[in-house]
Formats: sequence, C-alpha cells, structure tokens
Amino acid sequence: MSSFSAAVQGDEILNNITLYAEKVFTPKYKKELHHSRWSVRMNALYAIEDFGLTTLTHQLVEMYEKKIVQRLKKIKF
Repeated sequence: MSSFSAAVQGDEILNNITLYAEKVFTPKYKKELHHSRWSVRMNALYAIEDFGLTTLTHQLVEMYEKKIVQRLKKIKF
C-alpha cells in the first residue's frame, strides 16, 4: 500500500481506500490472524498496518494480552 499511496495524492482518496479495505478485508485478516502458519499471520499484520485498519485494534490487543498471560502462567508452573 505504501507504494500505491505514494502514487495517489490526497487525504480523501487514502481515507476512501482505508474505508474500503476495512469493509472488504477485515474478515479475511481477522481469520488469518488465527492461522497456524506464522507467515500467514505476519502477512496479515503487515497488511493491517499498510491499510491502516483500526477495526482490528481491539482484537490485536486482546491477542497480545492473552499471549502475555499464557507466558506468565508457564513461568509460575
């Protein structure tokens, strides 16, 4: 997206691209965040960052916090 956004000028156009990406790609990236392959999860994260998708922020924070709790439980036991 960064190379595409460099070619496209204007905040309104970039905002429309982000809105479209949130509408169309959010379910896809949400599913890919739980994929068993690390590469698929990382590509989803890169795409979320590139498109500036904020709709998945809450889910990403929850996933991060869950992972921290799991690690703390492993340390205690």
